[in-house]
Amino acid sequence: MPAKWSWATPRDEKFTDWDLWFLSEGEATLTLNDSIRTPLRRGSMLLIPPNTDCDILHGDKPSFISFFHFDILHGLLPNANHTGMHAFFREPSFIETMIQRLWEATHSGPNDDESRMWLASLLNELSLKHARYEENPLTQALRHLGDDIRRSPEDITLVSDLATNFQLSHSHFIRVFRRVHGCSPKAFIVQARLERACHLLNNSRISITSIAEEVGYSDIFSFSKQFRSRYGLSPKQWRQSL
Repeated sequence: MPAKWSWATPRDEKFTDWDLWFLSEGEATLTLNDSIRTPLRRGSMLLIPPNTDCDILHGDKPSFISFFHFDILHGLLPNANHTGMHAFFREPSFIETMIQRLWEATHSGPNDDESRMWLASLLNELSLKHARYEENPLTQALRHLGDDIRRSPEDITLVSDLATNFQLSHSHFIRVFRRVHGCSPKAFIVQARLERACHLLNNSRISITSIAEEVGYSDIFSFSKQFRSRYGLSPKQWRQSL
């Protein structure tokens, strides 16, 4: 997909089947049901349940997403999490090979057994990775931190303070944060601030200068520069386009 391209599930046409997504190039942000935001990068894989609203916004680099729709999960994954799964594969080459085999099986004629085998293998890899990912107490704490940042992005000033709170070195904190959220703490904070700014621009008549201050910017110039870089419009143009 081209840079900064976006797509959303039509609100009256939700998918009724399961979706398996894998990002093999670029970066993106996926929003599920208007609330759960997940940064994606190369190596991100997700299992999305039926009847889920999906909105995806691609980042500055063009991205490529492979996705498969299927209507039956039972038997493919004995202990399936029916709320979906998400994991990141640091070395995704073997996953890409499995996806290629699944694609070939589904497009080479009636060979349901082979397609089912490759799909089950991918779901098993995702399940194993997801389980290890979710069981890590540090991962859980960093997820809660992400929620806190989204709620009050203006309260976060220095990444070094966050590292200190977690009793981690600055460099190690950045590494583990990136592993959980798919981007650096700084990028995550900027995104949270800009999303909050969009909400205020859309739903209030607060001045743009006041919005910049409310979401954590010390001056409107930095705010406007980052907003334009992310969305291709100035805050004023964004508001006028509504």
